Amino acid sequence: MTPRLKLPAYGKQLLNARRLGQHPLVVHVVYGEEWGSGERCGDGCEEHPRLAVKPSEFQPWTIDWHVITGCKVVVFEADLGLYRTKNFYELMGELGRFAGPVDVFAGIPMHLVAREFMKMYGTWPAWWPMETERLNEPRRNRWHEFYATRHKHRAEAAA
Repeated sequence: MTPRLKLPAYGKQLLNARRLGQHPLVVHVVYGEEWGSGERCGDGCEEHPRLAVKPSEFQPWTIDWHVITGCKVVVFEADLGLYRTKNFYELMGELGRFAGPVDVFAGIPMHLVAREFMKMYGTWPAWWPMETERLNEPRRNRWHEFYATRHKHRAEAAA
């Protein structure tokens, strides 16, 4: 029997908002034992929805990430890099299967980290396999097109 996937912390609020037609461009994912509240990503950072995962409780492929489909995900490491482990990268790969762009707060797009890994080692990393890249690339591209169009319209309206 396949185990039932569970939503990440705060996932139900985001799921309910999306069911009501409120689809955010950006979602913050906090990865750490303590979840602060002051994250800012720089993407016109109005209050973005926030999800959270505790490294001590994270098991790969047990979280239902459908709630982030098509959104840009900015991952904040609440514990300042202490958790850059295999599980951290597994989480990045899981997010990449559903999200648009996936960035770690330092502004590092995970798909570029995976491509650099490919250049260095001649194979895609296990945490971002070619299948994830094929799923993520069109979503990333659509997200960037929408984001650019949205900002163009805002600039025109302000002029």
